[in-house]
Amino acid sequence: MKRQAFNQYLYRLGKRKVLKLSGQDVSVDRSNLKKIFSYRSLIRDKICGEKRQKVLVSFDIPSEKNKTRDWLRNQLKYWGFKMVHQSLWLGFGPFPKGFQERLKDLDIKNNVRVFKIVRG
Repeated sequence: MKRQAFNQYLYRLGKRKVLKLSGQDVSVDRSNLKKIFSYRSLIRDKICGEKRQKVLVSFDIPSEKNKTRDWLRNQLKYWGFKMVHQSLWLGFGPFPKGFQERLKDLDIKNNVRVFKIVRG
């Protein structure tokens, strides 16, 4: 790993409050570390064992949060959702339990709407 990439990685961990850097000392906050890894498990978790229902996901995330928007798109792709329009996705739910909490932590919960498709 190049030095610049390593420094960037340390900076990001510090920003997420996982690492505390003070001079030559480095300490790890295990609670924040566990929180990050629990979010990563959302990416691996597939929806199974529950009654699947067709859902439509609509989102409008500001351009300054484009990495967060890309994360959401990649997550929806992983779960088998198909893009209807740039920010309109169709697939099956329900979502994993931690998904709503993840949206809240990323500060995009108010920008994402999930609609259940009901046949009438």
